[in-house]
Amino acid sequence: MNGRLHCLLAGAAVVSLAAGGLTLAAAQVSGSGTGLRYGPPDKSALNYVSRCLAATPPRPIELYDRGGWYITEDLREQLREREGDIEGIAMVWKLKDRPRAVYQWNHEGEFNRDVVVCLDVSGKVIRSESKYTPGDSEPNQRWIYIHTLATAGHQQSLQGSGRFTDRQGHPMGRPHLTPEDQDFIAGERLYRTWNDFDFAGLVGKQGQ
Repeated sequence: MNGRLHCLLAGAAVVSLAAGGLTLAAAQVSGSGTGLRYGPPDKSALNYVSRCLAATPPRPIELYDRGGWYITEDLREQLREREGDIEGIAMVWKLKDRPRAVYQWNHEGEFNRDVVVCLDVSGKVIRSESKYTPGDSEPNQRWIYIHTLATAGHQQSLQGSGRFTDRQGHPMGRPHLTPEDQDFIAGERLYRTWNDFDFAGLVGKQGQ
């Protein structure tokens, strides 16, 4: 989470809360990132959340990271007011007052990472998918690294696997990785319980 995103919104970041859940109309932040859309969750991330909940997602608790995590009633407005000068955002969906799905995006240097996580009723992670995307300063860094966790075996322990795709999502072999790339992937932070999230206590105190 080190590093700060210094960029301007390209157009309006439009996140609407429809009756029954969050729908993403359009959201794009431009600047020193990947050149792809990043920040608010895309359709595939929201579909993942729907599968986590086995229901239409309710309105999420929205947070942003700017030297510390803060809950906001209107993430779109925070993005606009701060002109994209935000290190990360998160959304937490609760069922019966318990967090059951989390989306988080962070910008570190030139790298972007987003993760979507399913939690059981006790707060244990039962599956997740993380995407790491390098910046554009190196023309050969046109890959995305995807890491998945899923429960397996009688003990229902988390098993991880990773793969590379191109920017269009097509499978590809392991690309040439710089030492920085290798450190970035090896240093991946894995979430295994709700309490692993930096903002877990903040959301817990909110009482929603």
